Amino acid sequence: IRDCHNYDIRFVNVGFHYPNSDIMVLKNVNITIPYGEKLTIVGENGAGKTTFIKLLLRLYDPTEGDIYLGNRNIRDLPLEEYHGILAAVFQDYKMLSFTVKENIEFGKEPETEEDRIHEILHMVNMDTKIDSLPLGLDTYLYRDYNEDGVEMSGGEMQRLAIARAINRDACIFIMDEPASALDAIAEEEIYRLFEKIIAKNTGIFI
Repeated sequence: IRDCHNYDIRFVNVGFHYPNSDIMVLKNVNITIPYGEKLTIVGENGAGKTTFIKLLLRLYDPTEGDIYLGNRNIRDLPLEEYHGILAAVFQDYKMLSFTVKENIEFGKEPETEEDRIHEILHMVNMDTKIDSLPLGLDTYLYRDYNEDGVEMSGGEMQRLAIARAINRDACIFIMDEPASALDAIAEEEIYRLFEKIIAKNTGIFI
């Protein structure tokens, strides 16, 4: 089991602008997120909330300033090692034209025991749906590679994306409006679920 302690996050004078633009999306951002804290980021569209998250994920590097995980600059960490402690769900998540099981396991090794996958699907209220499919976990999403593949609703796909994040057993969970395709009741249910799953780990919510 990974030791997640000492994984405080620090932004030190972080600024960022996109290529071919001099407009700073973020400027002089200084924040410390102690390990285990639950942080909610609220702001208008275009305020830089998702950019903040993408900098933390190293999808972008800061234009200025530094980001630290514990005592180490995240630029100095091997990317695979760094991404191994993170799990993110974006509102523009992507599911792949593979089986349900492969989608949930994606990005994690070794393979997950099927009992664990069923447990996770139960957490996100997708176990009954998946069990009702002729091939269960081996059912393909979409019909790109299998003519018997299934097309699910946006809300169902989003729940599978959340299941994939849960399966990573991450130290830091990042949720960028992950319940955008769900109704208000289901959205509250998902956030209560995240609160339980994240437990003592760090949670950042947009």
